[in-house]
Amino acid sequence: MATGAPAEADPGHCPDDLSPRKAVESGSARPGVGLHGRHVVLVTRPGRPLLGLRTAFAGVGARVVDASDLSGARRHAAILGPTAVLVIDLPRETEAARVGVTALSGQDAVLLLTATATGADRIALLRAGADHVLSTDEAGEVIACLSSVLRRGRSEHAIREPDILRVGDLCLDLNTRTAAAAGRCLTLTALEFGLLAYFMTKAGQTLTRERLLADVWGYDVGGLDTVTVHVRRLRMKIEADPSRPALLRTVWGTGYRLEAGTDATPASAAAAS
Repeated sequence: MATGAPAEADPGHCPDDLSPRKAVESGSARPGVGLHGRHVVLVTRPGRPLLGLRTAFAGVGARVVDASDLSGARRHAAILGPTAVLVIDLPRETEAARVGVTALSGQDAVLLLTATATGADRIALLRAGADHVLSTDEAGEVIACLSSVLRRGRSEHAIREPDILRVGDLCLDLNTRTAAAAGRCLTLTALEFGLLAYFMTKAGQTLTRERLLADVWGYDVGGLDTVTVHVRRLRMKIEADPSRPALLRTVWGTGYRLEAGTDATPASAAAAS
């Protein structure tokens, strides 16, 4: 198989608990945010070319790249870099699928399309690295969900100042979108970066999963398992011992709290104090 640059294709139900359709109908979300000029690696199955989805991506200025399986998606992602997003049509949730998704979790967004996944399947795929598991290939809903992941990932939720956040050993640069923990560079997805930035600006506060879902994901109801899984994934990257989190703690029956002696402060203020 050729290993050169991937050939681009001619342009040719999110789960109920996420309900992006309502956001689109109400005008509160702009379809296609963050997709213009971006490569979308589309993994399809034989007999399911997803023509409507291809047309929708072309309509928002995305550049579709075809892959026939997860191995092909990994090759394309390696060439295109982490800003390429993945939309994967899964016939069913399997161990191989989870392993394949894990290898792609460094991309800005990984969306899975599967109408057969159970609740346990969804949680397993989210733990493996997917940002969302969608139950439909309806173009409007897929575009809305993908745009939400990208938009929320780069949104700073009124934390444009300071440009550098510090909480204990954690440091986030909002301009370069780099992160470190105890001097160790972190590799975060766009959504993980946005989630950590939100926790850092609310250091010491107990945040419910409902509040996190509304402020980071932009949804008012449902989808709480998504919050749980992404907090677990964030702990894997920032904690010295993720099985005994010392930074991002669970407040049982309520939510989560980022432990810190002080709130997030700009590097300049920290240096001056």
